[in-house]
Amino acid sequence: MSGGAGVTSPHDLLLLLPLVIFVAYLVFGITGFGASPITIPVLVHLLPLAFVLPLAALLDLGSALALGFHTRRQADTRELVTLVPFTLVGLTLGVTLLLRLPRPCWRSACSCAPMPST
Repeated sequence: MSGGAGVTSPHDLLLLLPLVIFVAYLVFGITGFGASPITIPVLVHLLPLAFVLPLAALLDLGSALALGFHTRRQADTRELVTLVPFTLVGLTLGVTLLLRLPRPCWRSACSCAPMPST
């Protein structure tokens, strides 16, 4: 890599991407926390954010499914009966709001709203 120019070749990316993901999930395996907080900020330096966020979501989904499948016998099904309906309601509400609300103003609230005259 050249200084300040980021990743200069696809070969660098092919080496760094799996290494970053491996280290992040190694930390996650040891501590139970830290996959996305490590993966996303580091990979954003190498790849566009619009690619990194879905990648992190898919990695986390895969990790959760693998863990859930591996430990399914220890799951308390009574808790699942309580959690699943609220999860579905939250997902539905979140997606609906994401698609229907106007785009947020990324500037500070003061600069978005017109200033009242005194």
